Amino acid sequence: MWSGVVAGKVHVCAGWGAADEDVLRGECRESRVWIEKRGRGE
Repeated sequence: MWSGVVAGKVHVCAGWGAADEDVLRGECRESRVWIEKRGRGE
């Protein structure tokens, strides 16, 4: 089940992938890693 927070971070990542702000980059990176782990069933 996706949480609103994670979904929000995914949207931020998609919309601001080239942003220079460390916070956005950090959330994007963390969300991608989490999604990749979930996709592998970890």
